[in-house]
Amino acid sequence: MQSINNNSQPKKSKAKKRVLIGIGITVLLLIIIGAAGNKSNQTSTDNSAADNTPIDAPAPQASTPAPAPKTWQQVFQFSGNSEKRSESFALTGAQARLKYTVTGDQAYVSIYLMKDGTSLDQDGGFPEVTVTQPGSDETQIVKPAGSYYLEVHAANANWTATVEELK
Repeated sequence: MQSINNNSQPKKSKAKKRVLIGIGITVLLLIIIGAAGNKSNQTSTDNSAADNTPIDAPAPQASTPAPAPKTWQQVFQFSGNSEKRSESFALTGAQARLKYTVTGDQAYVSIYLMKDGTSLDQDGGFPEVTVTQPGSDETQIVKPAGSYYLEVHAANANWTATVEELK
């Protein structure tokens, strides 16, 4: 007596259904894409109609020129060779960055960007950047519009800090 395995038949049937459904969906998508492409390519080729534009009609207005690309604009620059606190300067809330250059052997520089009316000694804070070797770099600043100042703690270094905004 031979045993008949009926389990393989439903599996093959399910696999065929899945393949046919996949093919059907693909064909349907191709038809939709083709129809959409034909609509966008249809143009009027009837050039026999006379141009009905009046001769004294005003010329079409020139389109508004694209706004000039934004560039980095210096807001404030500060330099020294020891600990210093800057005068106040304003940030508008635009994208901003702090560029810095440090020179000197065994340099140590921490640059803080503080809100006017606060004190690093009393209120504490985290430096925007701490540098322990000579070089130049930049870091992004994320601050709301307002009045700020730089406080720099430095040893064995000459430094320059520049704040810029993208305007």
